[in-house]
Amino acid sequence: MTLSALLVCTDKNAAQVLDHVLKELNIGVESCPDFARAAIRSAQERYDAIIVDGDSSRDVTRLLQETRSSRLNGTTLAIAIVTSQDSIRELFSLGVSFVLYKPVAHDRALSSLRAARAVMRKEKRKKSRATVHAQALVDYANVEREKATLIDLAADGMAVSFGKKLPPTSKVYFQFTLPGQKSPIRLSGKGFGRNGMGARECSSPTCPGARDGCSMSSWRRTCQTYPLVRIRSKASNCRIRCPSR
Repeated sequence: MTLSALLVCTDKNAAQVLDHVLKELNIGVESCPDFARAAIRSAQERYDAIIVDGDSSRDVTRLLQETRSSRLNGTTLAIAIVTSQDSIRELFSLGVSFVLYKPVAHDRALSSLRAARAVMRKEKRKKSRATVHAQALVDYANVEREKATLIDLAADGMAVSFGKKLPPTSKVYFQFTLPGQKSPIRLSGKGFGRNGMGARECSSPTCPGARDGCSMSSWRRTCQTYPLVRIRSKASNCRIRCPSR
């Protein structure tokens, strides 16, 4: 799993230490000491973490605000480098999750960024999708065994494509078998309605249980193997999310 970070730090000594630590943790790093340029890069490229020099308060505030409102990095992990605790509360209110104190020492930075890397990996795994081409069957309303195609799979759901428009409200049942697996997976969802983007969403999805060939633990194992259920039809995009822990 490849991770990347945008390092925005005007302190050359701190930047050098952090650059070394990030590379030691196998995190790709792009150094950009200019805040204006960093704002442009955060609008162009998706990063798993943005590390900012918190001592430039006005520039940091502007950059974090722009980052949080951007399409690519709205949920990106934010890490701040500070000299004292004076601005900690403001930084946390701007979405900062980790704080490093100056002078930045290698061992402390390594410990903090290792913890941050675990969070980055979790978020990346949650958002990543694996392309899967498999046949699926869908039942809803008075329609039974409608053929569909499973497109991709993620930790919190899947994408299915089929050609008919779903009714406004309906409980939907899915059945499919993933490549390399023998047991079919069966899921159901209910409460379809349109979201703000015109897509339909299915709430309260359930996994019928082991007697139907799928338990929550088996679904999680499947998602770990095949690193949102989103359903595409000719008329609309639909989503269903798998049950949480």
